[in-house]
Amino acid sequence: MPESKEYIEHVNSLPLDELEEILFYLNKDAYPERHEIIQKRIDELKSMPEEHRPKASDDGLQVKEIKVPVDDDFVDEIANFGIRRKRNPWLNLFLFAASILLFVNCGLIQWNLRYALLIAVVVLIHELGHFFSMKIFKYDNVSVFLLPFFGGITIGRQTEFRVRDEAIVALAGPLPGIIIGILSAVIYRYSGNPIFYSVAITFIAVNGFNLFPLYPLDGGVFVDTVLFSKYPRAGAVYRCLMVLALIWVMDLLDVRYLKWIFLLYLPGLLPVWKNALAVNRVRGWMEARGLASLSLNKENVLAIEKVIDDDDDFKASKKKLKAYRLYEIFKTVNKKGISRLSRILFLLLLALSLALSGFGICYTIVAHYRRSVQYVMETAVVQGQSVMRAKMYEDGYLRGMYTIDSDKRYDGPAVLYDAAGRDSVIMNYYHGKKNGIWIYLKDDRDTAEMRAFDKGEILARYEKKSGEWKITKASDIPFLERLR
Repeated sequence: MPESKEYIEHVNSLPLDELEEILFYLNKDAYPERHEIIQKRIDELKSMPEEHRPKASDDGLQVKEIKVPVDDDFVDEIANFGIRRKRNPWLNLFLFAASILLFVNCGLIQWNLRYALLIAVVVLIHELGHFFSMKIFKYDNVSVFLLPFFGGITIGRQTEFRVRDEAIVALAGPLPGIIIGILSAVIYRYSGNPIFYSVAITFIAVNGFNLFPLYPLDGGVFVDTVLFSKYPRAGAVYRCLMVLALIWVMDLLDVRYLKWIFLLYLPGLLPVWKNALAVNRVRGWMEARGLASLSLNKENVLAIEKVIDDDDDFKASKKKLKAYRLYEIFKTVNKKGISRLSRILFLLLLALSLALSGFGICYTIVAHYRRSVQYVMETAVVQGQSVMRAKMYEDGYLRGMYTIDSDKRYDGPAVLYDAAGRDSVIMNYYHGKKNGIWIYLKDDRDTAEMRAFDKGEILARYEKKSGEWKITKASDIPFLERLR
């Protein structure tokens, strides 16, 4: 296809040194006509007196002074970025075991030992899914660590930049846990062992939540990789919006420490945005020269530095930070994409995985109620009046007693019992809706908390702290807690 008149006019407006640089990088086999046009123009300029040649404009690509020397060592630093010196394998094993022990010990602050160990196993299997998938795709320097109060992290460095690999690695963490959870639910249904119920609900809930497309959860990383690998600016906006959405979700769930952790994540998105702008400029530069990919060598590093040299943050950065930014640019522009059909299939896989986790949760809860929860109706005389009561048994133990009306709705006083058979929550209902004062008791039988309801709507929460009662109005109670 003949080149447009606009392209020829653009070539004729460029100075000699810039045309020579374009010709150096231009793929002659892919763009033979462009190569011929530029070569012809270079020959014309060389035959002209220097004073008649076009001058470099301010907005053109000019040969600028590079603030960081580009030598072989700097190119090696970019090429080897993220590759740590190899540690003693015993030291790696020690650090791995220490992270697990620290995770369990910190978990004891909010859970009992059995549940803390279960959460540690769930997180560990999740991270091992990432670990082995990275090994399959030949990532370098793959390591797994458990992080107290947060979860876990698996880090590694790609040797071949492919969207497909990143997407599979993102899903390889949650999917094994969901499958283990569903298998545990099936075993629980037929065995009745309550341990399998705890295993099933924990595995599915933790890994299912991780599939939601909220960055930096695995689902968010997956969507960012599949949809926005070619559109870094849109990807940066998506990340920011999803982090804000995740902070909002943590606020709804009243998980305050995670909310603050994700708030601290926000400033790190600014460099992501600046790198996205740099990647767009580099891709435009590559397209003008007919380059589909960019090998990592001294000449290309020098050229990329010229393209983004007007970025003040880049110029002011230390050498190691520059190496990181250039590594990310080379990684992004060289990443092998996927077809539109593959993109659709990957997104369908994510949707099916979410549906599978939803099915697993529903199956587990239904199996639990069918297997372990039973209601026994009886008539009792209370204060000289005949009333209907429903006794709730779980795994053979009495766990609750409710007063019911003729329509079999909770109506009147009710109580929940703990594992030792003692009162744990004293309640009241009005035609199936929470009503009056609910009292929550601690193990020492002291009142820990009270909540006031009016026909299903919460009015206030009263918490006993340091011997004094703290009142929280309904408007200040987290949204999801108001729904409970």
